[in-house]
Amino acid sequence: MKKVALALVGVLIVAVAVAVAKQLSSEAMAVIVGIVCGIGASVPVSLAMLALFNEREQAQEAREADRARERARESRQLTINVYGPCNIGPGGRVGMAYLPPAQFRPREEWRLLPPGGEE
Repeated sequence: MKKVALALVGVLIVAVAVAVAKQLSSEAMAVIVGIVCGIGASVPVSLAMLALFNEREQAQEAREADRARERARESRQLTINVYGPCNIGPGGRVGMAYLPPAQFRPREEWRLLPPGGEE
């Protein structure tokens, strides 16, 4: 039943198209044919462009994943340098008593950087 209904709709569309085509001038028919051919030519080109862009996007995602893995591997190599307020005082004694409290402050401003080290 469904196939019969689809066939009847197809025959009806073709009959209406033929009836309208007989009423149109040759210039109008040329415009319609040009539009139909242009749409027909643009469909495969559009599909090819979508496939290329999809491939490029997947390659970019793979490169970004590789970079992320590389940064994660590099971030595991952590180096910590600790500079304490320890001084060697008179007589070779080691202690903090020889530094006044104002010198305990760092001379530079310290900031935490992301794992890759870029700001």
